[in-house]
Amino acid sequence: MTITYNGSIQILIDGVAEANRLLADNAFYQAIATKPGFYFTNATGAQVAASMQNCNLQLSVKTFKKYFTRELGYEDPNDPTSIHINIAGNKLNRSLGSIAGTFIHESVHAADSDDQALDYPHDGNSSAGNEDTAPYWIGNLAVQLIDHPALPVDVNAVASVVHALDDIMV
Repeated sequence: MTITYNGSIQILIDGVAEANRLLADNAFYQAIATKPGFYFTNATGAQVAASMQNCNLQLSVKTFKKYFTRELGYEDPNDPTSIHINIAGNKLNRSLGSIAGTFIHESVHAADSDDQALDYPHDGNSSAGNEDTAPYWIGNLAVQLIDHPALPVDVNAVASVVHALDDIMV
């Protein structure tokens, strides 16, 4: 799975590059695989990691502007190869890891849509109560790996320590 962005917004260009770096890194999938499981699925971390690593979708970033919302981005199940990112107001005024984490979060949804054998969603569109679901946890893992690369990865602490994805993502 790879992500492309054909626009000119530098933080999105950099975020896509970082997300693609992780998506090509076996160590990223190994970190996911060490997670025993996630909320709202029977899939193990190893199964989700394999599902993501085996996904061959080419994802593209599309931007939109939606003011007066906490929505950062979404993936449309009817168009799983597009990642929609909200660029309204200060939505991009976040760390590089948070931007890349949004791309990773949405790529988890894309891989989930592509995998007919597994289902690893989250419940609702708020991070509250969803921190330990596959999309949020893996997105937060990306934030940690990019913004705090010197920290060791503790699979039990990723959801509770990293809160960069505390806004709404679908």
